[in-house]
Amino acid sequence: MRRFGLGMVTTREPCQGKDGGTRQMGDSSKILKVIEGGRLVAITFVMDYVQLQFDDGLLTLFTWPTVKIGSVTFKWKDIGFRDALCELITHEVVSTSVREHDAVKISFDNLAAVDVSLKEADYRCPEALTFRHSSGFWVL
Repeated sequence: MRRFGLGMVTTREPCQGKDGGTRQMGDSSKILKVIEGGRLVAITFVMDYVQLQFDDGLLTLFTWPTVKIGSVTFKWKDIGFRDALCELITHEVVSTSVREHDAVKISFDNLAAVDVSLKEADYRCPEALTFRHSSGFWVL
């Protein structure tokens, strides 16, 4: 899979052509808006990535996220990181943002936030994250 620039988000819709239905979308800042107002309902820790399941979408993070609660920031290998992330389950997403070549930010109703870096140096594989929703599949 090839990494796409933030202004060129790929969607793959099932049953659309031999290439998997790939098409380009122009405004990546709106992709995560569908989870706003919904809750984080589950977290799955896999060997080298983490998945965040929302009421209306699945976010798979290949770049390690950070969790910010007030003035405290938890990084992937910090003691308490997993607990801090799991504390967000059942909390409502109040806003999302995608800042080109910087970060994706998901803010919650308890004033906590999850940030995923989009900086070249932080990528561990060709994608920083994928987002699956009923309207498509996006890769950043």
